[in-house]
Amino acid sequence: YILFFFVSLYVLTAQGSIQTSDGRIMYLLTQSIAERQKISFYENYLISSKVSVTPGSKEQYSKYGLGLSLMAVPFYLVGKVLSALLNIPADFATMFCVSLINPIITAVTCMMLYLFALRRLKFSHQVATVLALAYGLTTMAWAQSEDFMSDPATGLLFLCASYYITDTLKSPRNMILSGLFLGLA
Repeated sequence: YILFFFVSLYVLTAQGSIQTSDGRIMYLLTQSIAERQKISFYENYLISSKVSVTPGSKEQYSKYGLGLSLMAVPFYLVGKVLSALLNIPADFATMFCVSLINPIITAVTCMMLYLFALRRLKFSHQVATVLALAYGLTTMAWAQSEDFMSDPATGLLFLCASYYITDTLKSPRNMILSGLFLGLA
């Protein structure tokens, strides 16, 4: 129920667009990976739904990591399908769908925080719920879910790594999962 509540809240209050220049660069990288299978992009690639590159344009590379852009490729492809089905501009549909990744990631973070408090810290169901609600509603998490930046994904990956490393059984599976999440972060 925590996941459902926060996905509903964050998606319903999401901007549905990418407002910052940093987020736009990460979107262009996602677009380039999905469309051209390259990690370089053209700054004016976004100008229209008909892909056109001005002669003399130079390929650019993002100063940000590839992780979130790779995670957003399925969202981008869903946007392409919606664009074709609904006959709306591809740039609008793909940007809208890509902008929904952080609300979902932040909702999963709230759920993981609930599970961490319940299973690892041995808090009661009520305390774990209040903790998840407090994090999701009263911290910067909600605001950061609004834009297309990597901070929410990094936070989720660190939390997942912490969740698995604090397992009292110290099973090899949990140690590998912890290392995997830490490496992805």
